[in-house]
Amino acid sequence: GLSPHDVALKFGHRDVYDLLVQHSPAHVRFINTVLAGDEAGARAFIDQDPSMLTSLTPADHSRLAHAIFDGRREAAHLMLRLGFDETAGGVDGGTALHAASWIGDVVLVEAIHRQIVRLQVTRV
Repeated sequence: GLSPHDVALKFGHRDVYDLLVQHSPAHVRFINTVLAGDEAGARAFIDQDPSMLTSLTPADHSRLAHAIFDGRREAAHLMLRLGFDETAGGVDGGTALHAASWIGDVVLVEAIHRQIVRLQVTRV
């Protein structure tokens, strides 16, 4: 679900959000940047620390399914482009594909399928 940062923004507490960001580690700021759909900002984090993506936890990867379920389409597409694990469990353990199917988002279902096929081809 929602991080403390998300809750602060959802309820209009920008000052609390800014305070949380100020005291958050880089990896949390990276996730928040990705969830905001800020590709340039996300890529700047990766340029600064190339291990950013490989150091993500399963919980970080699960944010993809949550983003889809929560209607954060831009964030979800960005996460797919960055290589977040589309098989990570999110809402009720469902994957990104489950979430996209649940909400009926054909474009995301297609994007996830392309990601799965691309990964299968590179693993052969």
